[in-house]
Parts: sequence; structure tokens; C-alpha cells
Amino acid sequence: MKLKSALTVGVLSTTLVLSACGQDPASHPASSGAALTITDAAGRTVTFEKKPQRVIFGEQRQAYASMVLNKDNPVDKVVAWGADMERAAPDMYERLVKATPAAKDIPKVGAVTSGDLSVEALLAHKPDVYIMTLDSMRAAKKNGLLDQFDKAGLKYVVTDFRIDPAKNTNTTMRALGQVLDRTAQAEEFLTYYRDAVDPVMKKAGAASTKTSVLMWRAPGLKPCCSTWKGANFGQMLTQVGGENIADSVLTGEEGDLTAEQVISAQPKVVIATGGAWSKQKLDEKAKTSFLNIGYNTPKDQAAASLKDLQRQPGFEHLKAFHDGAVHGIYHQFYDAPFNFIAYQAFAKWQHPDLFTDLDPEKNWHEFSAQFMPFPAEGTVIATVN
Repeated sequence: MKLKSALTVGVLSTTLVLSACGQDPASHPASSGAALTITDAAGRTVTFEKKPQRVIFGEQRQAYASMVLNKDNPVDKVVAWGADMERAAPDMYERLVKATPAAKDIPKVGAVTSGDLSVEALLAHKPDVYIMTLDSMRAAKKNGLLDQFDKAGLKYVVTDFRIDPAKNTNTTMRALGQVLDRTAQAEEFLTYYRDAVDPVMKKAGAASTKTSVLMWRAPGLKPCCSTWKGANFGQMLTQVGGENIADSVLTGEEGDLTAEQVISAQPKVVIATGGAWSKQKLDEKAKTSFLNIGYNTPKDQAAASLKDLQRQPGFEHLKAFHDGAVHGIYHQFYDAPFNFIAYQAFAKWQHPDLFTDLDPEKNWHEFSAQFMPFPAEGTVIATVN
């Protein structure tokens, strides 16, 4: 994806135009007199006769956005949600519950992808709207659940930070700002986001060379070497001057590279994702443990865990491990509006000479103090020394 079409058009141009006008057209009633009209990450237009008061989050992790929109009460209007944050990011969930005790008592619903979600279960909570991710919408379309939503008159709004973050971070935050009646806060965040990302994108885009990178997705939890092509972190690293070695191999948005393919490619940089996953089962085909990183992990433990990834058979031959060019990042940045930290970290790791003054860790602490319901702690980015 080219730089200008990805973020300059998707975030900069749109945001500047709307900011200049002082309004977001989608936040105003449609010509039919509807109280609210929303454009979501699937390009759909959803109309409401009145502002939603009862909201179901299909995933707990959609609270990553509501934390930013409402740090004092990120579960306002949420009457039910999934159970995924407790498993995928227990360190984040622990802090959310501590900051907002009401979160612990929110009823759980099943997930589209696991097949344990029913329309009847959703309707029992009397929702005004169901919030679902773009990948969940794709799955729901295949299994017929979307048809059931339509027949039941259940309105849904689609979000996305995973598949096309360059385009949909902007769209998603505006849509959720409308759903949660936090439009001013959404615009405040998007101004911050633009200032955090656009200069990095511009400088990286002017680099004379690109840096080859292995984006190693959740080593330990997945076999070597799960990754993305043109989506998610794979998309983001190419937008800030990286050359994703998976782009010439994979045919879909995600998949696996063999250790032999990675060794043959000899990426200059290796970036692995990790989290607080001590209670998760390792993949039986994995040859390493997981990358221990997150709110509860001290820097030295994160660095040691990252270095251990070299135990993947054959990876002792990767020059990146010997060159100090192996890095780790908190996996949850792939699914949140604060993905700007990933953009900054990727840019600095891929072009260290261009970004000597860029400090993603400092920026994460400052952002958390301004926008999040709890402070930054532990380690969210790491490097093998």
C-alpha cells in the first residue's frame, strides 16, 4: 500500500478537512431526519432514530478504543461484551477492572469466530447496537449470522484496527465516538494521532532504501513463523520504510513462513510480538517459548525473553540476532487506536539513523497519562542488546 493513499488520504486529508469545517458530517442527522447516521469500517451507513444507550461490544478489546474516548468511564453504555481481553491481554484487563470496577460485572456474550454466539443471547440484553470487528463480520457473513441480525432488526456497527489500520483507525474512532456519544473526544484523539504518525510516515517515505523485516507473530503461541502480508502489523511496517519478507511469499493477509524461508531471506530486522501469556498453551509445533512483554514485565525480563527466540532451530544463523536488530512489541498494539506506537517503533528500528530523536516509549507514557484510565507500566517495546 502506498503512503499517500494509505494514511495521507485516509487520516490526514479527511481529518484536516473535517477539522477545518469544525464538524463531522456523519455525526449529524441524515436528510431523512434520523437522529444519528454512522459510517463504519465496512463502508456501511447505519442510521439510528435516537442515540444508542445500550451497546454490546462483540470483543472486550473494543474497550481499547472506549478507554481513549472516555478514560473516566470506558464501559459507559456497555451492557455486555466478549471475554477475549481476559485471555489475550490479562495485564490490560487487570488494570481496566482496577480503574473501572464496574467492568468486572458486565455480562459476557459468545464470539462470532468460536460459533457460540446467538442472536437470541444478544437480544436478551436489549441492545441498541452490536459492535463487531471487520474480521468477525466476514465470518458472520459466511456462517449466516448477519442474515439473522437483519431478520431480527439488530443493528450493528463494524470496527477495524486489525486488517487495514491505515484506513480504518480513523473511521473506527469516529464511528465509536458517535455510538458512545464522545465525538469531541474522538476528534481530540485523531488530532493527536495525526501528529504522532504523519511526520514519521513522511520522513520514512523519503528514505532512499527499505529495510527487510520479519514480522514474527506471537512466537510460541503459533508455529514458526506466523506473520501478515499487507495487513495489520505487516501493513504498518511497510508504511514506515520496511520491506516485509512475507509480501513475496504469502497469498493471503496472514499465514506462515518456514524457518528455511526466513533464513534464506536474511531479514535485516526481526520484530516479534508478545504479551502476558503465561497461562496460554504453547503451540505444539512451536520451538520457542512466547515473548514475555507487557504491563507486568520488567525490561530485563522482556529482553531475556526476546533473546530466547533465537532457540528457534536455524535462527542462530540470522544476522539480525548478532547485529542487535531483534525487537519485541506488545501484541495488543495491533488491535487498538494506540497503534501509533507501533508505527513509531517500526520506523525507528528500520531506519535508526533517521529517527534518532524519536522516543516511542516516552510517547507511550505521555499518551497514557493524557488518554488512558491507567498509567503505562512494564515494557511494551524491547530490543536484544
